[in-house]
Amino acid sequence: EAIIKTLKSQVMSGRIAHAYLFCGTRGTGKTSAAKVFARAINCETPEDGEPCGHCAICQSLQEDSTLDVLEIDAASNNGVEEIREGSMTEEEQAAFQASVDVIRRAAVAEGIL
Repeated sequence: EAIIKTLKSQVMSGRIAHAYLFCGTRGTGKTSAAKVFARAINCETPEDGEPCGHCAICQSLQEDSTLDVLEIDAASNNGVEEIREGSMTEEEQAAFQASVDVIRRAAVAEGIL
């Protein structure tokens, strides 16, 4: 309960860390909490620190139809190459690479890279 309160507070304040590690024994809700938290921090209109469930981003995350958030099972993907190769389909890898290329071109154009 205290952890959920802390995560909601971070969403409401907009102070989101660059990484979160959800750990604990089996069956404690780590994956569920991480999924709800991912929806909340990406939601266009979060309500009291929780995802609205109605915006386009919430809908796409609920349907697993976005590349913005990827679920990686650390128990079966524990090497960098396994994560790179196993977490995305070829279509998703191509779309992701296209996004990276767009960002890279924008960074070069702005003199950042």
